[in-house]
Amino acid sequence: MSAALEEQRVLLVQKMLSNHEALINKKNYPNYYYEYKILDKMKDLDNSNISIMFNECYKYPQLNNVLLPIKELFKQHKDRVFPSGLESWINDMSVLALGIYRGEKLAYNQFKFKIDQGVSDEFTVPYYQLCIKAFQKLSKACNSYPFGSQVILDLANNASYLTGVANMNNTTKLKIILELDVLELTSNAKEILKLSTMKEGKNIEYKSSVTYDIEKNEKNKNLKNECTKTIASFLNSTGGVLLVGVADDGDILGLKQDLSYCESNDDRFNLNFKEAIKNKIGSAFFNNIEWDLEQVDIDKKVLMVKVKAASSPCWHNETEFFIRNNASSDQLRCEHELAIFTKERFK
Repeated sequence: MSAALEEQRVLLVQKMLSNHEALINKKNYPNYYYEYKILDKMKDLDNSNISIMFNECYKYPQLNNVLLPIKELFKQHKDRVFPSGLESWINDMSVLALGIYRGEKLAYNQFKFKIDQGVSDEFTVPYYQLCIKAFQKLSKACNSYPFGSQVILDLANNASYLTGVANMNNTTKLKIILELDVLELTSNAKEILKLSTMKEGKNIEYKSSVTYDIEKNEKNKNLKNECTKTIASFLNSTGGVLLVGVADDGDILGLKQDLSYCESNDDRFNLNFKEAIKNKIGSAFFNNIEWDLEQVDIDKKVLMVKVKAASSPCWHNETEFFIRNNASSDQLRCEHELAIFTKERFK
């Protein structure tokens, strides 16, 4: 090759490097977007031009930082660096993620099956590797959270934009997915999320808070009685579960404001709740009541109170007797009705 032709090739490569350096300097998108773009450009270059690129890239600091981590990739065959099968897999998973976002149970099941089949990210570009991680994060959420929960919807919405070809939009969505936290939920937290999808009934009740009045945006100690009345009604009936920090429609609200009254100290919150039970119901029923403050989302905690039916009558505040009727806690005021109920229930 003549010196003039070699010089022309170097100039063309330098121009390409300069354009990419200017693009990266804008800092608008994650590094893996620029990695993909330069690698995609390199697909059309022969080995000689690739060699020139790596020899010249030290002159372009931002681009050099992008190229160094992926230099080893080009010791492999290009078909292994940009595997067409992996591109198709990403596109297929994206379509299924859109189905999950739309609430399609079939897409949800197909996604879980397809992710379990596994896919290799060896010797491939960082963008593809991160797409695999993003879909695996969605899969993790699908296995932890109930179908249709907000965590799954948020991840699925963003994952539906991922494609086998990196562009500005989908790399931005990919960044959002990778930065989203998915909790390792306890068995109780999973149970709370599952129960919150059900309607209130004889054995399940939701309360928005313990002492925080949502409508008035202020503390109201009397609201605590609503929780203890429900517990008393469960004790006198067939037992049940009370979820505190959940709206009537099952929307997870959390207990951030209630916890703030306890300086966000879980132990203090639990101690206060124990005192409320002791004062209104009595310590004799502690063996029938279990409660746990559970983290169900990054910034949301819910109190789950499990109540077993009591073997003796439970009086709320010493004079009030509550039972469950469908989804409500009703007070028996008539002495005749009370006598009939207790005789039948506690015989």
